[in-house]
Amino acid sequence: MPTLFRRRYVPAPPAEALLEKSLPAASTVAYALDHHDPEMETRPRVLVTALGSDSPRMAETIDATCAISFTDGLFPIVVTSVLDTAFLVNAPMPIETLPCRSDLGVLSRLEYAQYVERRWTIILGKWGVSETIDLGQDFTAFLADQLAQDIS
Repeated sequence: MPTLFRRRYVPAPPAEALLEKSLPAASTVAYALDHHDPEMETRPRVLVTALGSDSPRMAETIDATCAISFTDGLFPIVVTSVLDTAFLVNAPMPIETLPCRSDLGVLSRLEYAQYVERRWTIILGKWGVSETIDLGQDFTAFLADQLAQDIS
């Protein structure tokens, strides 16, 4: 499967500049795809989720699912809750993350729920997803499972 996007380093602005600006609306967020294939732009976007599962073979399962999706004329985007650096850096497809509650232990249950729901809404709006393939839990089950955990 070809690499569908490019990563590039953009230096962070000074802290003072961040305080003066508000975040853009989700509808104004854009993602730079690194290809010049007009056919790729028209492919339906499929969200491949790997939420709540930390299987040692999950990266292989994601790769295989995305390869099949790509062959079927879809544009796969992965959403995972596992923060495996090697996978995140080397994946040939766009990756979005929804952190587990234990990764954001400083947040209360309510704050975590609001953050993850907002992040999910942004991901869906950003990519214009036409279908979802759940390899682990679906979003609702993932969020319920995370909120049920006692991380104190």
